[in-house]
Amino acid sequence: VYTVISLSLFFLGLSWLLVIYVEWQQVMYPLWLKVSIVIIYCGFGLYLIITELIGQSNQHGVTDTVCLDIWSTVHFLAGPFFALLLPHWWTLLVVSAWEVLEYYTTGLGDEEVICNRVVDVLVAVVGWWIIVAVFICKYVPWISSKNSYDKWAADHPQQAGYQQSEVSDNEEAEDEQTAAV
Repeated sequence: VYTVISLSLFFLGLSWLLVIYVEWQQVMYPLWLKVSIVIIYCGFGLYLIITELIGQSNQHGVTDTVCLDIWSTVHFLAGPFFALLLPHWWTLLVVSAWEVLEYYTTGLGDEEVICNRVVDVLVAVVGWWIIVAVFICKYVPWISSKNSYDKWAADHPQQAGYQQSEVSDNEEAEDEQTAAV
């Protein structure tokens, strides 16, 4: 019961973050990339769930005692997935929270060694940075996707569905200076 409640709260919090950020973040990436990342991440994740957890593979004990295991691949793929959806610091928070959730719930990785948890967070962040560096390196979304999107939209008006206000902060400052004179 504790595991179900913990997972529910985790995904509720993640859903809240997605509602806030996905509107701006995902627009900056091409459709083929979004589809590819979702298919690869979800497909490989489901494959491992079916073969390792449901199929009760004999590898389960081995994966919990090493720093880098087959599940680290899924954590790496979570990075590009979250790069489509969340800014950097929120991605780091979500993957770190997932590792805490794994530790405190039964059957999700509660027997993993600490180096595996650290590696899982690091590979997710590396995956996030790879996608951001290749596709939107000039517009890194650190905390706010909206700010990055506004900069991206100014440089890509034909692809942007969001229209910035007609008056920029610089123009407002110039108008104030002109009015003062």
